[in-house]
Amino acid sequence: MASRRKLKKGIKEITDFLIDDILFISLDAKEEELAALELLLNRVVDLHDETIAKIGAPDGAKNPQLVRKFYADLKTKYNEEIEAVESELEKYISLDK
Repeated sequence: MASRRKLKKGIKEITDFLIDDILFISLDAKEEELAALELLLNRVVDLHDETIAKIGAPDGAKNPQLVRKFYADLKTKYNEEIEAVESELEKYISLDK
């Protein structure tokens, strides 16, 4: 693991990028899509908050192997959730609007 600080910065950058995308898409979205985009925005913010909170409290803090496994699992779960959000966000992107 590099450092908690760098990990938190990376997560914040990804979160900011997704929030910007959601807000930009919502500017051109239909009225029916706005509620779904708001839920997606809340999902991203909640994911950010949960992940940052978990970074500060790793399981097995005294055992380096457990800590490495904890952060590897955390990164994997975070990436999977981000990919799910991105694929859901692609539904609202249309080039022919």
